[in-house]
Amino acid sequence: MPIHEALMPVVRAGSDLNQHHKAAWRIFACGREGIEGRNFIFTIRDLGGQQYLHIRATEPFPGSRERALDIQEGEAITIRIKLNPLRTVTETNEKTGLPVKHRRLVPKEQRNDWATDMLERRGMSVETLELLDENVTRWGKPGYRDMSSLVSEFKATVTVSDPALFHEAWVGGIGRRKGYGLGMMVRVKQ
Repeated sequence: MPIHEALMPVVRAGSDLNQHHKAAWRIFACGREGIEGRNFIFTIRDLGGQQYLHIRATEPFPGSRERALDIQEGEAITIRIKLNPLRTVTETNEKTGLPVKHRRLVPKEQRNDWATDMLERRGMSVETLELLDENVTRWGKPGYRDMSSLVSEFKATVTVSDPALFHEAWVGGIGRRKGYGLGMMVRVKQ
């Protein structure tokens, strides 16, 4: 299956996740009618002191180039990925006795294991994994309260163990906040 990608300069560097989200939608949609759902993923990349929106989709969009993803079982690659380290836990409500789901921040000392698990469930064996950076990113929608998300950036060397699962993760992303620029794997050239 072909993949379509584009790098577009960010006009307002340092803007919040919601601004990046809106910019990615404008680029992907570009006046096209009838687009249902978010059929793309994106991330913000710093290249040579300039921020870029890196957008990936399974269908062509204005400014994109078609690329082949030819990754075979047993192939090792190095990736970078920004994730929101949250885990869903189910607890029992003391008053009602009913199960209630909550999202909890993964403790810092468990984040490498958590990220390893996220990657391994998507068809990869993790050879090395390094937490590169963490920061709290603020974002919000007009008329709503401001939100914040912890963004953890990882670099990993992985071996593809299930090409179908890997391909699904490559085009669909991993984890939460994919609509806000997290969860997209980017290949690092050695």
